Amino acid sequence: SIGGGAEELFRRSVLGDQKAGERVAFLREVLVNLLVALIHLYNPQCVSLSGSLALQEQLTDSLETEVRSRLLRVSEESLHEIAPSRLGARESSLLGASQLAWEELQ
Repeated sequence: SIGGGAEELFRRSVLGDQKAGERVAFLREVLVNLLVALIHLYNPQCVSLSGSLALQEQLTDSLETEVRSRLLRVSEESLHEIAPSRLGARESSLLGASQLAWEELQ
């Protein structure tokens, strides 16, 4: 068992821990599959990644290339970029929470 949360998992993976590396590879595969499914469903021009996991190079390194290789042509052509959010992890969480609160008030 790997304790300590995501940061510890990535740290141990970088240090060569095989089990941590396998878990990071699994997380990356899940992220790629999720992004492909969401892009096919919504056909966005841009996908913005946020939060602490979006800052992990082990997950995001060459992510756009891999996602694009799995997309249908129509989705791949309309997608301009997959990029980290310009907001920080805390700000993006607060923005999402405020949007949910606003929707409840409507």
